[in-house]
Amino acid sequence: MDTTGAVVSDSITVCGVADASYAAKMAYHVSLIPFEPAHQAGQRIRSQVLISYQF
Repeated sequence: MDTTGAVVSDSITVCGVADASYAAKMAYHVSLIPFEPAHQAGQRIRSQVLISYQF
């Protein structure tokens, strides 16, 4: 995510889903999740988030 807490859309990777259309829909919906930005030394910083989900 970026320093505002927004997901960087082109950084989303969906693994283990054979249907590309479904994977694209999953990536889109993940991009809508609001996050709080990470902080370091009082400054907002970019960070990585791993979301694991089992169907």
